[in-house]
Parts: sequence; C-alpha cells; structure tokens
Amino acid sequence: MAKKIFLGGFITMFVCFLVLYIVGLTGYFDYKQHEKMVLTKENMEIFEQDIKDGKEVDLKNYVKEEEYDYNNTVSKLGMDLSNNIEKYTKMVLGGIFKAFDEVIK
Repeated sequence: MAKKIFLGGFITMFVCFLVLYIVGLTGYFDYKQHEKMVLTKENMEIFEQDIKDGKEVDLKNYVKEEEYDYNNTVSKLGMDLSNNIEKYTKMVLGGIFKAFDEVIK
C-alpha cells in the first residue's frame, strides 16, 4: 500500500517536472514577458508623442493593469474546505478549553 502511494506521488511529481521543463524549453514564459515589454514600448512611444503634442498626460492612460479572476470550482472547494477546517478546529479547541475550565473549577 505504501509503495503504491509513493509511486503515485513520484509519478505525479515527475509529470509536473516534465511539463515545467517543456514549458521552459519552448520559451513560453519568455514569450509572455516579451509581449508585455512590446506593449510597454508601444505605450511609451504614445506617451512621448502625447508630451510632444502638448496633450494632458495621465498615467492611467498608458499603464495597462491586468486583473485576473481566479474563481473556479477548485478554488471554491479549497475555500469551503478551509472554512470547514477552521469551524471544526474552533469547535474542538473550544470544547477542550471548556473541559479544562471545568476541571480547574
């Protein structure tokens, strides 16, 4: 039984390693960083042109702030699990301290 658990964990870690290794080899991360840099260069050129033209300059017009939504089924399940663990831990610890209080009295 322990061998199966160890083997399953090892295979999972190996697959994760392979995925990350392939992503590194293909340059996916570098490509994404390059895209951000190009966008920044384009915005800098627009900013410089607006200054030359004497337009009113506001930083919000040139900086693109990406907002990510991480809500999905797995994150909601994780949050529910965390809330339940917190609730039951408080309940158990409260019961233990209540029992200690009764013993002391």
